[in-house]
Amino acid sequence: MKKAPERVGDRRLLKLAAFLEKLPPKRFDYGSYVGRDWKGMPDLSCGTTACAIGWATTMPEFRKYGLCLLYARDRWNGFHVPCGGSHHDAPLAGTAIFSLNEAEWDYLFMPGSALYNEDYSGEEELRPQGPSSEATAKQVAQHIRRFVAWREKRRAKAKGAKR
Repeated sequence: MKKAPERVGDRRLLKLAAFLEKLPPKRFDYGSYVGRDWKGMPDLSCGTTACAIGWATTMPEFRKYGLCLLYARDRWNGFHVPCGGSHHDAPLAGTAIFSLNEAEWDYLFMPGSALYNEDYSGEEELRPQGPSSEATAKQVAQHIRRFVAWREKRRAKAKGAKR
């Protein structure tokens, strides 16, 4: 799957944030892609919990690009991971849909992650640490919105530097 332009990724992230803000609090768990009680229903209608990217897999706009949940097995047990198109590795799932690199993926969807990015003066800039695994859906939605605002500011700064 071809990576979406960053502005398209931002619009999609904002749609996800709006969706998360409407979730019942008991259905959100930022610490797990999907609850252990998941019965394989793509719309999570079984009543399980899910994290931000887990819930993104239920949204038709993202499903049409191949974002889904799957049950994977390792030698000891099974676990649930998101998949996106041909990507079956959790850190890569959805990166093309949301126009993210792996560090940005972690920052948005992995509890407690930090993000280092070079600013345009060549110095490193540390984004504030992301929410903990105890975060609510509304807190994660706010985190996503701050990230999109930061990317918009970065683009504006880059555009101003080109003039």
